[in-house]
Amino acid sequence: MGRTIDPEPPGACDACGRACCTLDQVGIRCYHCRAGVFMSRRWWIFSRDQDGRWLATPREDIDPVELEAERARMGYTDPSVSQISVHTE
Repeated sequence: MGRTIDPEPPGACDACGRACCTLDQVGIRCYHCRAGVFMSRRWWIFSRDQDGRWLATPREDIDPVELEAERARMGYTDPSVSQISVHTE
């Protein structure tokens, strides 16, 4: 009693938009697509599709500086960018 049934998800993947199930999954690599990371609900607008599943749409008022700061706090790096730099002289 008193619990919300099927509450809004705690976050969604920044690549595929699928929701994570628990708050402790925010900040980890998406287990659906393996291309993105679950970002907290503050970046999303959630709605339901006709089958009752949650859909995540990025908010229109996202501040890119704040988004990059959150990604940095989570240790997220774009997998397409190499983190190794080689300097030769």
